[in-house]
Amino acid sequence: MSDSQVDEEGGREATLRRLAARACDHDAVANAFVAKSFTDLLVVVDLEPDESGVPTETVDLLESHGCRGANEGYDRAAEDRSSVG
Repeated sequence: MSDSQVDEEGGREATLRRLAARACDHDAVANAFVAKSFTDLLVVVDLEPDESGVPTETVDLLESHGCRGANEGYDRAAEDRSSVG
């Protein structure tokens, strides 16, 4: 995320928390939240059980703020941007 994309009030984590809250506005998203790993802040998006993928609008929103799918971020080959379970 570039310096221009980081809010002066609260920084990157606050920005990601707001993005997660906005992601929850989509019917396909059951929950979205920020999680911390040892080296990263992750935006986790849980989908409703009947959904097969993250809505394009949600992907566009996250990508417009410098977020990448986990598979790209960790340089793993996969058909989708990221998936677990």
